[in-house]
Amino acid sequence: MKTLLVMRHAKSDWGAAFGDDHERPLAQRGVKAARRMGRFLADEGAAPQLVLSSTAVRALTTAELAAEAGDWGCPIITTRDLYASDAESVIERVGETEAGVERLLIAGHEPTWS
Repeated sequence: MKTLLVMRHAKSDWGAAFGDDHERPLAQRGVKAARRMGRFLADEGAAPQLVLSSTAVRALTTAELAAEAGDWGCPIITTRDLYASDAESVIERVGETEAGVERLLIAGHEPTWS
């Protein structure tokens, strides 16, 4: 059975210096949480085979930190389609995933995930 894991980016740092919303980084609390989530998924035997991440700094950093901490060993592909997108765009991107991928994680944003 195919599994889709949906991950919202970890806590971002509104107080940091950044040019636009796309460049907003993670807060220190978010860095720790992303690492914990990566280890948790690995410990539960749920590490993804592939990650699709928004190109936004906070989402990509969340995915990278989680993958590193959980030693997922999978590729992370970035796509602007997961930033400020709608549900249809997300579904389309997920549908384009290779047939052999059994566990896919998408890293992105609210309110898209709702």
